Amino acid sequence: MAAITPSGTAPPAALWLAHPECLAGPAFRQRALERSVRDALLARAGGAQGLAGPGAALSHSGSWVACGAGPALQVGVDLEWLRPRAALRLARFSYAPEEAEWLAAQPLAHRLAAFHELWVLKEAAAKALRLPLFTALAQCRFRSLPADATSGAAARSLQGELPGGVGWRAWLYAPRASLRLAWLSLDREAPAPSTLEWQVGAAGPQAADWPLLASGGHAGT
Repeated sequence: MAAITPSGTAPPAALWLAHPECLAGPAFRQRALERSVRDALLARAGGAQGLAGPGAALSHSGSWVACGAGPALQVGVDLEWLRPRAALRLARFSYAPEEAEWLAAQPLAHRLAAFHELWVLKEAAAKALRLPLFTALAQCRFRSLPADATSGAAARSLQGELPGGVGWRAWLYAPRASLRLAWLSLDREAPAPSTLEWQVGAAGPQAADWPLLASGGHAGT
C-alpha cells in the first residue's frame, strides 16, 4: 500500500525502466543479473514512491526491468523485447479471432512489433486483474485507431474491452526500438504516469521521454 504524504495526497504513479550499465542487449540467459536488477529497482522505486513490500507492478525481459509504482494497486505493467516468434501461429492459438485476423493483415515488417504490442497490453491487464495469462490473452481485447493527423496527435488511440466490462486506461511505449512497454490502470480516470529511467549504479533516475505509441481506455459498463 502506498504511503499518504503529509498533504493528504498519494504520490503520483511513476513508470520506471532500469538496466545494468554493462549490458544493453536482451541477455536472456542472465537470470541472476535479472534478479539483482529487479531487486534494486523495486527498492529504489518503492522507496521513492513510499511503497512497502510487493505493492509495485513489475515486469522484466532480458537485462531490462520495468516497475510501476504509485498509490493504486490495480495496475499492471509488462515489458517485452521484440524477439523472433511465430507471431501468427501464436496469435491464432491464444488471441481473440478478430485480433489474429488483424495481425495477419499487418505488413510483414511490422507484424512482430504489432504482436508484441498486443501482448504487453494483455499481460499488463492480466496483472491488473489478477487473471491467468492465457485467460487474459483470449479475453482482454485491444485495438488501436490511427492517430488523427488534423489534431496533431502522434500516438494512436487505444480501444478495447476487459472481462466483466471493467473500466481501464492504458499507455503503450517504445523505450527502445526493440522494446515495448505497457502500463494499464483499472482506474478509468488515471492520469499518465511519469516516466523515469535508471541505469543501475547511477546516482539517480532521469526523466524519460519515450515514444508514446498509443493510449486510451474504456469507461466500463
